Amino acid sequence: MTTIVATRHMMAADSKTVVGESWFYSRKLYRVGRAIVGVAGDSRAIEAFLGWYRKPRSKRPEFKDSESFAALVLTPEGLYHVDESLTLDPVHDDYFAVGSGAVAALVAMDCGLSPVEAIEAASRRDLNTGGRVETMEL
Repeated sequence: MTTIVATRHMMAADSKTVVGESWFYSRKLYRVGRAIVGVAGDSRAIEAFLGWYRKPRSKRPEFKDSESFAALVLTPEGLYHVDESLTLDPVHDDYFAVGSGAVAALVAMDCGLSPVEAIEAASRRDLNTGGRVETMEL
């Protein structure tokens, strides 16, 4: 999967994408209007979500049982978690993480590390997290 970390003013993500027994580097953070969107999970589900989020009046995508994703959406109004339900659930904590390295990243943030340092810490323990750390700020 991947690891995405967000605070109230920035988002960070790794760049490793795993496909079967191999992997490549890819982009995980997107600027959509005034929002920063970080995505983790199945690539088809991610593309469907991003298409829908960019055009909110468009038809809601349908996801197969095998397709899952998690996203963080950071706006000036707040931080939100999104999954296949397409519900923007408000996150009331000061930071949050999604993806396969989320727990490791959250523990790192609990210990006072920055989002970039949290991604780097997660990459030391999660085989699906790695590569260059990308950041975006509001």
